[in-house]
Amino acid sequence: MTTEIYFLRSLGGRGEELLEAEEYYGYFAEAVDDDLHRRGGPPLPCLLSFTQGKITHSGTLLVGNKAAAGSKRVNISKIRKLVEPIRTALLVVGLASAQHRRSLQEQLRRSGLIAGDTAVALLEAIHLIAPSLAIEIDRFECDRERIALLPSR
Repeated sequence: MTTEIYFLRSLGGRGEELLEAEEYYGYFAEAVDDDLHRRGGPPLPCLLSFTQGKITHSGTLLVGNKAAAGSKRVNISKIRKLVEPIRTALLVVGLASAQHRRSLQEQLRRSGLIAGDTAVALLEAIHLIAPSLAIEIDRFECDRERIALLPSR
């Protein structure tokens, strides 16, 4: 089972609208590029950026139905404002591998799924910078492993 973390970047007015919706409804929905390749399944940790160059919030992402051609609806709930925003440049610099740095840098320029070795490297960097956030993300991995052990019925 590969590690997966979703990164949602929503700057300016749209970011403010999403935060207002979360405050009112307890969650928000957004149409994102369809790189998730699934519907339903276990929730994913979501890192949210509402400020240029910083991760400002974390949340729980559930993949929904197709929203339009090439996009899917995601529902993000349990949104928590980070006490101290994390500079994305600091995360990129914290990665040991140049390949992972390039991959993460590209992912942080847009919204999208960060998976595999790059997600593992990102999680290691988060462990050093924001241990409480890393513990929160690790919880998702434990849940996914437990779900995978359930019988298909």
